[in-house]
Amino acid sequence: MAKHSKKRGWWLEHAEHLRPDYLDHIALEDDATYIRQWQPVLVPGLLQTPAYARAVITGGPDYIAPEVVAQLVNVREGRQTKIQEGGTPYTAILGEMVVAQPLVSGDIHREQLAAILEVAQRKNVTVQVLGSESKLKEEKPAVVAAKVPALNGTSGSSERQGHRKGARRMIRRAPLRRRAAMSYSFSIT
Repeated sequence: MAKHSKKRGWWLEHAEHLRPDYLDHIALEDDATYIRQWQPVLVPGLLQTPAYARAVITGGPDYIAPEVVAQLVNVREGRQTKIQEGGTPYTAILGEMVVAQPLVSGDIHREQLAAILEVAQRKNVTVQVLGSESKLKEEKPAVVAAKVPALNGTSGSSERQGHRKGARRMIRRAPLRRRAAMSYSFSIT
């Protein structure tokens, strides 16, 4: 997949499994010289691990055949070559829920957060988390405490309760020119 993603229209070989609007999205993304993305609930496709992508794709109400799921995951991986080290500049602003309220199992969420931290180290990638309590008119930076999931690897309803309890982590509110976004400082334990 990665070797094919450099040629124009690489995604067309997967067209039979993709909606027309998704094909258009990939074409625009492929031609972009800068990508900015806002996702309030899910990890953006350009940052998704294969396990997270698989969980999100199969987590809906409709049945999707395993071979189609594999194709969709491959397409996400192909899209990610666009933001490899030295590639297209990419900024992702994530809603706090992406970090604090996982929609996948604890193990997958932990792996996904580690992958985001790794990708965010690239010079062409910026990842920010916009907190739900963020004050858009705040002038000076402040350090505040927030609840971040306790990433304990449990599953089911006990996982949701464990995530609600959370672990105290420090976050720094970093003012931007027009809006304040919250940058999380967290570690995967």
